[in-house]
Amino acid sequence: MAAAESGAGAPGVARGAGAGADAVVAVTREGIEPTVPAIGPDDVLSETWSELAWNRLVTGGGVAIGSWHGEPGRLRIDDQPHDELSVIQSGRVAIVADGGARSEFGAGEAFVLRAGFSGVWETLEPTDKVYALQVPK
Repeated sequence: MAAAESGAGAPGVARGAGAGADAVVAVTREGIEPTVPAIGPDDVLSETWSELAWNRLVTGGGVAIGSWHGEPGRLRIDDQPHDELSVIQSGRVAIVADGGARSEFGAGEAFVLRAGFSGVWETLEPTDKVYALQVPK
């Protein structure tokens, strides 16, 4: 059932026979105000860095799910606090580990940035992604 066919209720929440009100949640930006993720000023490596997040859902198990948009720029990450799954919808990013290993990902590709990662996130072109991460305790 498409979200548009789901009837009354929260945007993106399908309500079907036998399903609870929150059984299916579309990860969309509809009805959500974007936030600017908290990052330290020393972590931003380029003046062009900019990002917005639309936090759709935090599950009872502490998993945050949402979408993200970033403009070209570079961000330093020291000791990533959680595993984060990213699915690139459009654009391109590069992840460069402190040891020099570089990985690039584009539309339709997915990757996990592991807890403890240190290096640089570089948004190479305007990028949209969907993410899921464990909320730090």
